[in-house]
Amino acid sequence: MHHRDRRRDLHHSYLRIAVEDTAPDTPRMQDPTPTDEHGRGLRVVDTVTRAWGVEPTPNGKEVWAVIGIDRHLTRGIECTVSSIL
Repeated sequence: MHHRDRRRDLHHSYLRIAVEDTAPDTPRMQDPTPTDEHGRGLRVVDTVTRAWGVEPTPNGKEVWAVIGIDRHLTRGIECTVSSIL
């Protein structure tokens, strides 16, 4: 099992989620058949996010995704970053 570190950063109109792990392989989009039990994760991420990507780190990689948020939902919430994108 590979070590995982999770992080999230909130901006008034975006939520950036990142997972860092020590696995050396880069995730890739797959084309599963209707009966396959795996292989749909990145397709779901690609569908529901504004952007996503993979960045190498000294110990493995970070997979991140940015989800758009309606500004009225974050009114009164302190942002953890000034800008994500």
